[in-house]
Amino acid sequence: MSKINEKLINELQQLNGFTENFIESLQDGFIILDTKGRIVISNSAFSKFTGYDKHELLGLSAPFPFWPEEFHNDYMSRFEEMLKDNLKSEFEVVYQRKNEDRIPVTLFVASIKNSKDKTIAYFVLVQDESIDKQSITTKTFPSKELFSVINYRKKYLDLISHKKIATQLDNALAHISDGLVSFDTNWCYTYINDKAGELIGRKPDSLIGKHVWTEFPEAVNSKTYKAFYKAAKTQETQSFEDYFEGFDKWFENRIYPYPQGVTLYFTDISERKKIEKRLVESEKNLDNIINNIGDPIFVKDHKSRLMFVNHAFCEIFNHSKEEIIRSTLEQDVLPSERESFLKIDKEVLKTGIENINVETLTVKGKPTRMISTKKNRFIDDKGNKFIVGVIRDVTKLIQVEKELKSVKNYSESLISSMHEGLVVFDKQTRIISVNPSFCKMSGFSEDELIGQECPYPFSSPETEEASNLRHKQIADGEILEHFESVYIRKDEKRFNVDVMLSHIEDEQGNMLAYFATVIDITKRKISDAKIAKANELLVEANKELNKLRKGLEQENFYLRNELDLVFNYEEMVYGSTEFSNVLTEVEKVAPTNATVLLLGESGTGKELLARAIHNTSSRNNKPLIKVNCSAIPRELIESELFGHKKGSFTGAFSDKVGKFELADGGTLFLDEIGELPLDMQPKILRFLQEGEIEVVGGVGTKTLNVRVIAATNRNLLEEIEKKQFREDLYFRLNVFPIVIPALRDRKDDIPLLVEHFVDKFNKAYEKHIKYISDDAMSKLKAYSWPGNIRELENLIERAAILSTSDTLIIPGFETSNQKAKQAINNKNVSLDFVLRNHILQVLEDCQWKISGHHGASDLLGLKPSTLRDKMKKLGIVKPKLL
Repeated sequence: MSKINEKLINELQQLNGFTENFIESLQDGFIILDTKGRIVISNSAFSKFTGYDKHELLGLSAPFPFWPEEFHNDYMSRFEEMLKDNLKSEFEVVYQRKNEDRIPVTLFVASIKNSKDKTIAYFVLVQDESIDKQSITTKTFPSKELFSVINYRKKYLDLISHKKIATQLDNALAHISDGLVSFDTNWCYTYINDKAGELIGRKPDSLIGKHVWTEFPEAVNSKTYKAFYKAAKTQETQSFEDYFEGFDKWFENRIYPYPQGVTLYFTDISERKKIEKRLVESEKNLDNIINNIGDPIFVKDHKSRLMFVNHAFCEIFNHSKEEIIRSTLEQDVLPSERESFLKIDKEVLKTGIENINVETLTVKGKPTRMISTKKNRFIDDKGNKFIVGVIRDVTKLIQVEKELKSVKNYSESLISSMHEGLVVFDKQTRIISVNPSFCKMSGFSEDELIGQECPYPFSSPETEEASNLRHKQIADGEILEHFESVYIRKDEKRFNVDVMLSHIEDEQGNMLAYFATVIDITKRKISDAKIAKANELLVEANKELNKLRKGLEQENFYLRNELDLVFNYEEMVYGSTEFSNVLTEVEKVAPTNATVLLLGESGTGKELLARAIHNTSSRNNKPLIKVNCSAIPRELIESELFGHKKGSFTGAFSDKVGKFELADGGTLFLDEIGELPLDMQPKILRFLQEGEIEVVGGVGTKTLNVRVIAATNRNLLEEIEKKQFREDLYFRLNVFPIVIPALRDRKDDIPLLVEHFVDKFNKAYEKHIKYISDDAMSKLKAYSWPGNIRELENLIERAAILSTSDTLIIPGFETSNQKAKQAINNKNVSLDFVLRNHILQVLEDCQWKISGHHGASDLLGLKPSTLRDKMKKLGIVKPKLL
């Protein structure tokens, strides 16, 4: 033991009365720590219930072995507060014995001061709450109130054999750092320690036996007076703060009742109150500035009590400033949020490290919000610690981030599900990403392609020169959009590809990356070769207009025949690759009994696809039953789907067969499945799992053979996140999902659909519409079509009604320029028609400049005079400007 500790122990024993006889006479655990937090004195009772010998304890510093490991941080925080003279109280904690048993204990902690009022040590009185201590506890005495030290004193006198020990206890009590006073049942002083006398300005001996309210009549009916009587009556501890005008002091008081009277423990908190007052005064100077700040701002003291808030803070918690100041608002938020807030407060006060945390805030009567809270520690010139914080509502920001993440995930899923190959290159044309379709197309894995530079593993030697030229053009800043090439698969087989290039730019227009969409056109090239060969013969036979006419007629005839093959599939009009891919998936799944989930916007033809799946399946000789889940009232939907028995509910006058039973052997189409009520979803799930239904009011179950096709325009994953759609039902429905492209994603089908609808309404309204202007058709293609095909059909119907000539006039898509009309049915493929349209298109692109560099004659490869002759012959006239 060091000489310093020996000196301290000697002072404690000789001058302050903490002798070995005294501490060993205590039945509860007792330890004394020096100002550095080391144990210098311990009694046998403490060793007995912790299991540690004295020699194992003396000299130890925190964290102590009897602290459970998971509580180290919390206990260390309290311990450091004690060492700063900030912790003078009783509280309950859990200790851990040497054999690792846990024991609840109550601690009484106070400082020991010398004659110069300087703290020289701290004593801790420890009561084992796991044992019923009959020697000091009765039914009417609250054993857990360790501040009833005078009661201890009287109880222990029965066990002490020498009066000297009582004197030592008096001496010890006299040296604790706060006031300690005891009264009998007649409110007469029975004990007062030196510190109490010093705080109230009276000698302890002058008060013993005297009536408290006689000595201090000004306190009658005060807050303290009422607390004394309440404690005596209820036998419950009273804790409060009060100002004594006679002493001009603030005290923090705790009154502990017992059968023979009460004990008062009080602490002078006047200095702290002055600090709080100064802080409030400073607050007034900041109000005008801080209250104009839109974000909530607050200041807390070391107990997480709010000392200052601005108007924005009051608004977010829906309280006035008077209601908030000196409160912690613990009861205004959820328990989990409260625990998080207070934990962060302790960490910031302890470490001084700035904390920025995004968390939830649920104020009573308001929806849960996401907030970002920034907290810093502030220490004033007196050493008092405060927390200064600012709150920012980030609910909308986080929602936007979630939506962006959802869009990103959707984009990634969309790219992965593309049938076309996709390759992404950086600015140096290194491959940085490929999708599964390209890997399947080329035979190379993603790992084999990522990071590769030109020539790539799939590049063919015969195209190397053209490939190098393209890379040079890209390096020179030229923008390439489309080219055809020959690639080599991993098995060395060649295949023709159509490559469409595009690029990604940042906000400043700087190039970030290139991406290429790759389509395998091997089969198409075979057909193209035949066409090219036919065109070659035509070019050789007639180098003039006859060559162009023959080539265009044959090519248009061939393409028209090709399109005619795919225009009608189960009553569907299409010609685009996007919709063709959808039908390919339909053809694959139709012969099976798999559940199909059709995903797409309203008006994209989900019902038509459902009918196509049914009609091309082996169930086409049985009915297709359609149910619109959004159109049936909630209270009737179970009966509608599963049927009911007579009398099963009010209004059930007869048996009814449900839609599932009607579809037995066939197909049930559940349209708008996303609108299905939550309470119905488990019953649909049961059928998908077991193939059984229960009729409303019926007994037992029915086993049915029904194929389910579901459709929705909702994002079911988002509905699952919102708890509006069951995840297990989603997985059961999502056996074979088919994403139906919106009309804006299959714009090549718009001319075909226009032709289909014009023909339909020509017959319906006895019209003879044959033409539509190029400009109107371009506008139709450029429009985003939020209502998809349904919107297009309605628009064409309205246009057919309004049109009075053979040209379709579409409301909102009118044009006044002289671009050529195109035949809606494209049956006119004469040379003059095609040539006129072609010359008109070039003239429009050149802004009607005929001669000179980049003039129409230059682009057409004709002399200006020849071009003017053809324009005159074909009736092409430059439109007049309005």
